Amino acid sequence: SLSYRPFLSQSSSQSQLVLGKLILHVSEKLTVAELFVNYIRDSCTDWESFQAGNMEGNQNVLELLHAFLFKGQMIWMEAIQCVMYLCSPKLRSLEELEEQKMHISDIAQHDATRDLILLNQQRLAEIELSNQLERKKEELRILSKNLEAERKKTETLLYAMLPKHVANLLKEGKKVEAGEFNSCTILFSDIVTFTNICSACEPIQIVNMLNSMYSKFDRLTSVHNVYKVETIGDAYMVVGGVPVPIASHAKRVANFALGMRTAAREVMNPITGEPIQIRVGIHTGPVLAGVVGEKMPRYCLFGDTVNTASRMESHGLPNKIHLSPTSGRDTGPAAGETVACRGCSVCWKRANFPGNQQGALHK
Repeated sequence: SLSYRPFLSQSSSQSQLVLGKLILHVSEKLTVAELFVNYIRDSCTDWESFQAGNMEGNQNVLELLHAFLFKGQMIWMEAIQCVMYLCSPKLRSLEELEEQKMHISDIAQHDATRDLILLNQQRLAEIELSNQLERKKEELRILSKNLEAERKKTETLLYAMLPKHVANLLKEGKKVEAGEFNSCTILFSDIVTFTNICSACEPIQIVNMLNSMYSKFDRLTSVHNVYKVETIGDAYMVVGGVPVPIASHAKRVANFALGMRTAAREVMNPITGEPIQIRVGIHTGPVLAGVVGEKMPRYCLFGDTVNTASRMESHGLPNKIHLSPTSGRDTGPAAGETVACRGCSVCWKRANFPGNQQGALHK
């Protein structure tokens, strides 16, 4: 039979917990752990239910277990028959100190607990700062990745509107000077009876037809390395040898024209359901090229070569490629294709060709 008289005395130098012990049977020696277990057993209303994990009716024990924790050394005082516990509060952070309604001054000045709390608080602050830096780093990485994706989209759109080297000069804020090209090959194409098709179809049908055809043509420009200048209605304009000069520009444009004719057969006329027919005109000569405008700038070509190529297209025949004498001389017949002379026409006189030069058609 044991009795305990716990009390807490606080001072500015140390905290002491003294467990009084009245020994009725001094023949039995108990350890500190056994004393604690006995103290909990005596405090429980129902010890068996407490051992089984049932806390109902044992709230006083919970309050005892969670009330306060100390660390230190227990000394058995034989003279006064009690255990003296020289200890310090077991605290690890300022939050725990605040929960116990204590202040840092309540801990002895030279007690290691004070340094432990401050060092632990500093460590927690460093960990939190490190976590914040990691989160910011991850956010910056995601933003950088998204920015790079948007930059690539912008560059792709810009390169679709302007030649790459011209677009790079504009991005750097430099002025793009107009350039003169002594020899290049220009191609124009349009759809036969396009006006009649527009008058008999819904606008969405026209848009779908042109989008399908132009998408095929755009892929061919990458295959044959020619530059798409613009589209106006059903007219499609392409140039070879501009903006990057290349000796085989005429052959590249001619091969592109053959690909256009094949691709156009895959697009159906919304009225008749049959493949649409296109006219193609090609001319080779000098041009002046440069960027025009500030809002939605375009890389435009100027010169009589452009006008002649347009007339070659307008005087052409359905599903035929109309070549000027200069283009016919530089290209020559392709494999499996034949070239037939058309003789002189109005477009030759406009271009001031010599009388012995005649136009040609790819059949």
